[in-house]
Amino acid sequence: MSTDLQTKIYNFLINAEEDHITAGSVIYQAIEDDPWIEKTELKGVIEQAVSFANNRNIRGSSRHTTLLEILPEFEISYKTVCSLRIIGAVKTNEEKPLSSGQIGKNIKALKGKLKKNLSQLYQYLFSSIKNISISALSWKDPLASQVISDDSYLVQNLPTQLRDIFMKPVRQMVPSSLPPIIQEKCNQFVENFIARGTDSLPRKLTHDGAWKESNEELAEVASRILCTLNDAWNNPAFDPEFAELQSEGTYVNNVILPAIRATLKCLPLGKSTFVSSSERQSSASADRKGNGRLGRRPDIMFVMKH
Repeated sequence: MSTDLQTKIYNFLINAEEDHITAGSVIYQAIEDDPWIEKTELKGVIEQAVSFANNRNIRGSSRHTTLLEILPEFEISYKTVCSLRIIGAVKTNEEKPLSSGQIGKNIKALKGKLKKNLSQLYQYLFSSIKNISISALSWKDPLASQVISDDSYLVQNLPTQLRDIFMKPVRQMVPSSLPPIIQEKCNQFVENFIARGTDSLPRKLTHDGAWKESNEELAEVASRILCTLNDAWNNPAFDPEFAELQSEGTYVNNVILPAIRATLKCLPLGKSTFVSSSERQSSASADRKGNGRLGRRPDIMFVMKH
């Protein structure tokens, strides 16, 4: 991550307009990708990026001086950006990592759950977790969130019989074989696949105020849209209990994009168009406001090659 982050900051320092380069803007570039990077690590990354970027500038030039001002202003700018993040004025894409106190509570709760079950597997795991130092765990460890991962050393070090018991639910989830009908369908798809062409693209793009589809085709499009809405309205993610907890991305991916694709699915444009939900790094996407806060939001674009 540090190498990628250093590259991102370096590119910002050499490409951004000089008026946009401050210690605060550089720190924001970092926390946008790695919101919870340690302060000392962040300062080291910025120091390296500034050093490399300033090698391109003439000593004593305005841009050279601007970059030299970044590190002396780091401390106050770091506090400012962190406080803006805490009050929600600066949004990040990741939840705040667990503190050592929260990790301790999670481990205590996990041990309590394991201790209640007297089976050999649970007692073995309980004994193993008792010997783990909480200070050795970070928020990145699944165990810190009460998750015993199948690839963790706890499971890998289980006796063979107990490891088989632990993995049994996983084996039961996966069917032993693929039904022949699915294999047949896949083979038919590969054999019959035909790429759509774009020969008549200019004619199809003519706007004359008339519907290009027949009534039957329009009815089919309407049915696809209504089916999409039916799925969305029956999605438990949007029940009153959970709706307010969902991110904007959940709504976009489960409602907006399916409805757009249902609408545009059979347009006679071949490979000339596609729908993209990728975040575009532009002033429009980076500075768009919502509820008085700054932050990135999903962009949906209908892209056409012509």
